[in-house]
Amino acid sequence: MEIYAIILAAGRSTRMRSQYTKILHTLMGKPLIFFPLRVVRALDPQQIYIVVNPDQGPEIEAQVNSDDITYVVQEQALGTGHAVMQVESYFEGKDADVLVIPGDAPLVRANTVVELYQFHRKSDAYITVLTAELPDPTGYGRIIRAEGSLVAKIVEERDASDTERQIREVNSGIYFFRSSVLFEALHHLKPLNAQREYYLTDVLEIVQQKYGRVHAFKVEDWKEILGVNTRQQLAQARAILQDRINEYWMNQGVTLVDPGSVYIEWDVELAQDVVLYPFVALLGKTKIGEGAIIGPNQTLIDAVIPPHSIVGLNQKEA
Repeated sequence: MEIYAIILAAGRSTRMRSQYTKILHTLMGKPLIFFPLRVVRALDPQQIYIVVNPDQGPEIEAQVNSDDITYVVQEQALGTGHAVMQVESYFEGKDADVLVIPGDAPLVRANTVVELYQFHRKSDAYITVLTAELPDPTGYGRIIRAEGSLVAKIVEERDASDTERQIREVNSGIYFFRSSVLFEALHHLKPLNAQREYYLTDVLEIVQQKYGRVHAFKVEDWKEILGVNTRQQLAQARAILQDRINEYWMNQGVTLVDPGSVYIEWDVELAQDVVLYPFVALLGKTKIGEGAIIGPNQTLIDAVIPPHSIVGLNQKEA
């Protein structure tokens, strides 16, 4: 079955308190939108749709600058369900699997979404939602299970009862849908909630009641589902991604004398036996050759360091 992807990026980013579109704020030298796009492309979809608002859409399109994306404008901010409705015309006559993912979800791994899809197909599901158990689920929609992996519904935090708020399994906002069932259910949405919005999450209850086959796939590493709505959450995502990047490079044979104090952006390239001292920041497309040593308190931007060079240390210190 063909796969399509929808990235939801029409939010107004008010909690960032910024003049700039949230998903274009940088994380490890990349705009936030880069990370869900990277995950989506691991599935090799037939087409990628990004839902944008009319004010920020042109800026996103200019920054992403990719030919494999169709931009769809959500004129009014009426919720996630309404955002997906805007893509319906592209699916006329199609019966496909559709990945829906937020544009502000930089931490989910590509292999997790591949496993989610494999589970979706194996379960012969109409809908599969990626979930996780959070230590503190405040602010997230709660997963109300039926039995086993089956989901009865998702309840948003603001609409949840006191008992439902005690549930720690939450919605990631990442789903696979069977397209024909998805768009049928969207027409039955009603804005009967505190925000008067059309929630995409309500589609799960509609489909479960009419057809069944709505499943949850729980990821073990709950940090993967964390989103970015504030500057604090952006900093949290940066710390998690930096740990992953540093671990990757150490596994490739790079020595980080104090990993917690080293900052390495996404596009940096390091050869084997490079040594990085504390408080090193490697930015942009910096490349460091084999056996080079970068001393403490060094910031390199788009630098090319030859093999066996010593930067920021004299020969005796090295």
